Amino acid sequence: MRVTIPIILASLLPFGGARPSTTRPSISILTANHNSLGSLPRGKTQLSHDDMLEIGRMAIAINSAYCPKQNKLQPHPPNSFISQLRNSRRHRESQHPHMEESSIIVSSEDPEYIDDQSTGGDMKWYISHTPSTQTLTLALSSLPSTDDLLELLASSPPDNQTLVPFQNLLFPFEHLSPSSVEEKPKIHHVYVDAIQSHGNSAMLALLELIENPPLTITSSVHKDIIKEYVTALTQPLPAVRQAPIRRIEIIGHGLGSVVGLMVSLALQLERPSPSKDSIEITANLLGMPRIGNTHFAHLVDQFTQHHGKRNHPSLRFNRIISYFDTIAHLPERHLGLEHHSNNEFWIGPDPRVVYWCKSPVGREECSEGVKLGKTSLMDHLGPYGGVWLDPHCKVE
Repeated sequence: MRVTIPIILASLLPFGGARPSTTRPSISILTANHNSLGSLPRGKTQLSHDDMLEIGRMAIAINSAYCPKQNKLQPHPPNSFISQLRNSRRHRESQHPHMEESSIIVSSEDPEYIDDQSTGGDMKWYISHTPSTQTLTLALSSLPSTDDLLELLASSPPDNQTLVPFQNLLFPFEHLSPSSVEEKPKIHHVYVDAIQSHGNSAMLALLELIENPPLTITSSVHKDIIKEYVTALTQPLPAVRQAPIRRIEIIGHGLGSVVGLMVSLALQLERPSPSKDSIEITANLLGMPRIGNTHFAHLVDQFTQHHGKRNHPSLRFNRIISYFDTIAHLPERHLGLEHHSNNEFWIGPDPRVVYWCKSPVGREECSEGVKLGKTSLMDHLGPYGGVWLDPHCKVE
């Protein structure tokens, strides 16, 4: 039986007792910009307490995505959680960008995007801006319930075409070299509507913000940030500047993870040339179902093989799975689908412990070693870093 956490965030603060034991020392990947994952041993490598906090931050961002209208122009993540991050020794030393306050500036609830829900399903998203690090965060929810997502994944394809080419879905396909598409990458048909509606809208909004970054208040003397921001639109102040975007973080859950991965690939293809103004793109994908065939999975892996190398655009995917999550095992493999191989983070039977997984040759590790009949739909909602996802917006 899996350990439960009655008091979610309290369980992630520094332990008063002993931590779960491990045969290997824990490492920091999510919070330390780890660029040598290939050197890590095969099997399960336990991640640090700071990385668990980072996953909790992602879950809070997803909860805001389920209710973007309620969180409009509010500090994000909540100040209480930022305080917990700042109490972490590694965050105090590293000035990690994700602990800084942000504000939601665009969301799927804005009038120009409302029609997307009629074609792409009732998922929601928002984009926030972190001025101190010039980071844009796109957070995407899944459908309102796990049952809704399960029904979508089980739906019959039109014209009996289960897998469809994705070259007309967000992608500037002409940017892919011929060698990359000798065998056509395909994705499951159920994702097409969400990608063409929500994905396209979110990507265009990101591109617009990259070209025209939000104004940034740079002076500490301005106490009422929102008032000064609005005033600056008509009466620019010396303390207001427009700085280029340096980072894009995409955080998705369930169907939102699928759309988020496709948006990140499309953004990378839109900006393929290395330059001094290259933007780091990181996609954190929680509870992501299988998306495409083997050739699609290999294509995703190709995009990340140069991560961290000098003079090359940075793109990274972090696939995060909560224990026996059923959705991560759907649609089933007999349909020709598989996950991309890089960077699986698996939250084990003790939800206070997360592993980075690299399957040994001939043996499936972590989530890949779980049989579909043993999985649980409840695990799709977490906990992620001690935070349960709440599609019904009841978490305060």
